[in-house]
Amino acid sequence: MIDVIARDGPLLIFCELGHLVATAVPLGQSGLRLKDIESVWELQRKLIDDERLPLKRASDTVWGALGRLQEQEHQWG
Repeated sequence: MIDVIARDGPLLIFCELGHLVATAVPLGQSGLRLKDIESVWELQRKLIDDERLPLKRASDTVWGALGRLQEQEHQWG
């Protein structure tokens, strides 16, 4: 279990943060402000830059989640 968390955790967290913003932004009642979104982007940036948490080791399942998030972003963008 620890191996799975170490392998998939960083990219899965990245995807979940992106999904949080992607689903909340279109909703007027979400209460998100630009400052909140920028905080999420900063967290994502830290995940990408942290060499102790390599994203490339994630499983195909988690990479699929990133692909779905990218598709969702392209639909709205």
